[in-house]
Amino acid sequence: MALSLFVILDENRNIRLVAQVLLIDETKESHEWAFKQINLATNNIHLQVMMTDADLAVHAAIRSTFHTTYPMHCTFHINQNLIKKLQKLLGKRFYEFSTQFYATCNTLHKPIFESKWQTLINQYPEAKQYLTNTLYNTKEAWAHPWTCRKFTAGLHASSPVESINAWIKNYIFNSNISLCELAEISIPSFMFTSIDKKLEEYLPPAILDLQRNEIRQCVFYSALQVNQEVISEFEEYQLPTNQHLEDIPDARQITASCMISDVNKNQIMSMWTVAVENKLVEKHFVILLTNGSHYCSCLSLINKGIICRHYFQIMLCSPTAKFHLKLIPSRWYYRNKDASKEPFLVASKFESDTPPIIPQHNVPFLTVIHQISQNSITLHERLTDIQLYGKITGLTHKATIKALKKKDMRIISILEDYLKDEEQNENVGGDSELDDDNELDGEKLDDELDDEFDDDKENHENHSFILNNPNKQTKSKGRLKGTKRIKASHEKNSSLVISKQYKCSQCGSMGHNKRNCSRK
Repeated sequence: MALSLFVILDENRNIRLVAQVLLIDETKESHEWAFKQINLATNNIHLQVMMTDADLAVHAAIRSTFHTTYPMHCTFHINQNLIKKLQKLLGKRFYEFSTQFYATCNTLHKPIFESKWQTLINQYPEAKQYLTNTLYNTKEAWAHPWTCRKFTAGLHASSPVESINAWIKNYIFNSNISLCELAEISIPSFMFTSIDKKLEEYLPPAILDLQRNEIRQCVFYSALQVNQEVISEFEEYQLPTNQHLEDIPDARQITASCMISDVNKNQIMSMWTVAVENKLVEKHFVILLTNGSHYCSCLSLINKGIICRHYFQIMLCSPTAKFHLKLIPSRWYYRNKDASKEPFLVASKFESDTPPIIPQHNVPFLTVIHQISQNSITLHERLTDIQLYGKITGLTHKATIKALKKKDMRIISILEDYLKDEEQNENVGGDSELDDDNELDGEKLDDELDDEFDDDKENHENHSFILNNPNKQTKSKGRLKGTKRIKASHEKNSSLVISKQYKCSQCGSMGHNKRNCSRK
């Protein structure tokens, strides 16, 4: 028996246990059953990202059940599996292998990852079978070039409590100022007055503290606007070889050339390099786009949903860098908050020359690689039998309710006519025409589902729902059948067994018989 726990991270960065499943085994079919029960309880609300312990059966079950969910593997479990599978095979060479594996995993560009992966296999042929058959087939779920483009709230391990504590500890204590100085500095309310008020209005305390900490750190950086010619120099970067890239605070997560290939070049407004004040080497690269969004090589906005310190430094240098609440995913907002009509804001020193820009239309969620996340989905947009069944069931249910209210008999004739037409088509052999009609209907229904999906995904990242138990059964009153009634304390206890005693026929006393009677 295996117990599966499902936890989520809410807008206050609290861990919440939302589902528990007791499985008889850990096969793909068992996990699919568990996911289907979750679908029933949540009205088919699919998650954006689901992180697991690198179990291939769970990975396959997610792909077959949650068509729009991106499966990720816990990096801690991957490391444990490497030790279990390869340490004995490699012996003393395992440490060198581990170092090279980290360097490959932390690669910032996909082609470079492929090249280093092949080199790793050639140098360690003993590990070829495990690397090729197990890890490489699921590289999109754990390798940095793929996972860096997904919103994970800054997590990369499935032990969320320890991961969050370690991440916050590294994030706060790895700063250039002490905690005492950090408490005295009021940079958010001084340099970004209007922005700080909006953040306080929309963000819960936990997320507000993280965002304000980024604003405080921005003063320790310097920004410089550059041209595209400096990209070749910017590519040189020493990758860590002893830990995961996500564990390193303020580390570069992606290359500049890869960033430019991700966005539409016609929408690039300006490009900036950001460096720490006490260093001359550029640390990060930021692209400003015409739609008000930006793309930073730290990927904080994409992975964690937090606007990074590098962008706030650029806001101090140029009024073209503007802030909008829709840069932050709405799952971090207070509930029932809509920021689509909020204005674009600039740093306080530019407010007199650049008044707040109030948009004429609702501002959508501002993201720079939205199209990439959609292209990575292969079967997610395809019309499936489950979607078709759900659509037909919903329509027939509504039609049945209305027909019952109005006592309308037309619904019966419509269904009978449809069944007669289908029988005639099958008898005549019109299967080809029927397939064409089904394809057209499927495309039309697919478009309707796409429209519904587009409407929902715009501003409902933190849509609240109530979990229901689909297998809940009401308990009947009274004693269950097949059970004995519990007797009261004053009732005679029939369970007590009275020991059998002899009765003397000579004297009539108890405890002996006639043979042993003393009155003979």
